Amino acid sequence: MAYSDFTLEKVSAVLGITTQEADLFPKLVPLSIPSWLDDVEAGLGQCIAQMVAQ
Repeated sequence: MAYSDFTLEKVSAVLGITTQEADLFPKLVPLSIPSWLDDVEAGLGQCIAQMVAQ
């Protein structure tokens, strides 16, 4: 069976399991992106653009 054929419903039925929704990380707070990460991302984008252009 291909990966794309799997669904949660099919797996649950075959394995006889049930699922339950829950808030796994209730106290999680968003963080701002540090400036160095923006710089790294910009540099990687330029490298990839140069590689594609070749």
